[in-house]
Amino acid sequence: MVGIALVAGLVGFLAGVALTQVRLASGLEGRLTGLSDHLRTVAEQGRRWDEWLADTNRRGALAEQQAEHLLRAAGLRPDVDYLTQAALPGGDRPDLTLRLPLGRVLHLDAKFPLPAYRRWCEAGTDADRRRHRADFVRAVAGHVDALVARGYADDPDGVGFVVLYLPYEGAMELLADGHGGLDPAVDRPEVVLCTPTTLRPLLRIVRRAVDTLLVERNTEEIVALLDQVQHRWDDFVATGGGLDTLGRHLTNAYNLFYSEVARRRGEITRQLADVERLRRPA
Repeated sequence: MVGIALVAGLVGFLAGVALTQVRLASGLEGRLTGLSDHLRTVAEQGRRWDEWLADTNRRGALAEQQAEHLLRAAGLRPDVDYLTQAALPGGDRPDLTLRLPLGRVLHLDAKFPLPAYRRWCEAGTDADRRRHRADFVRAVAGHVDALVARGYADDPDGVGFVVLYLPYEGAMELLADGHGGLDPAVDRPEVVLCTPTTLRPLLRIVRRAVDTLLVERNTEEIVALLDQVQHRWDDFVATGGGLDTLGRHLTNAYNLFYSEVARRRGEITRQLADVERLRRPA
C-alpha cells in the first residue's frame, strides 16, 4: 500500500511538472509571437525608412534639419543669427547662412551620401569595404566639387570657405587618408567638412576669428584717429591756429575797455563833486 501511494504521489508530481511546462511553453510561445510581431513592425518601419531615404532630396532635407537643430541647440536664432535657403546674387541657395559680425556670413550646405556609406557598413569582406569606401569618397568629392563650382567661398561677404555638413560621425573615418589628413579628393581649401560633433567647435572658432578681426579693425580706426589728432595738434603748436592774434586783440580790447571805464568814472566823479559843491550854502 505504501508503494502504491508513493507511486501515485510521484505520478501526481510529474503531472504537475508537465502542466507547468505546458503553461511555460504556452507563455513563451505567446511572447515569441509578440516579439516576432514587433520585429516585423520594426522591419516594416525600416523598409519604409529605406524607401523614404532613397530620395536624394529627402536625405538632404533631413541633414539640413539636423544641422539647424544643432544651431538652435547652440543658442542661434532663426532669421536672426542664421537664414535658411537664403538666395545669393547668382541665384544659388545654400542650406544655411550664418550671420557674423562686420556683415560677414558663413554658408553651410548639408549632404547625406547614405547609399555608399551603408554599403560600406554592410560589406562582408575587406575588398568590398575598400571598394565601397572609394565609392563613398567619390560621392563626397562630387559634393565638394559642386560647392566649389557654386562659388559659395567666393562670396565677398563670406569668410573664404563654405562648410559641408555630413550628418554621421563615421563619415570622417572613411574620408581620412590614414596619415592624419583627408583624402586628397575631398581636401579643398574652399570647403571645410564637419560632422555633428565638430560643427559647434567650428562655429566657435569662426566666431572668435571674426571677433578678433573686429577688434583689429577697431584698433586700426583708433590709431588712425589718434594720428589725425596728433597732426592737428602739431599744426596748432606750429601756427597757433590764429588764436595768438585773437588773444592779442582780446587783450587790447580788455585794456581799452578798462581804460575807458576809468576815464568815464573820473569824469562823472568830478561832475558829481561840482554839483555837491554848488548845493552847499556859501
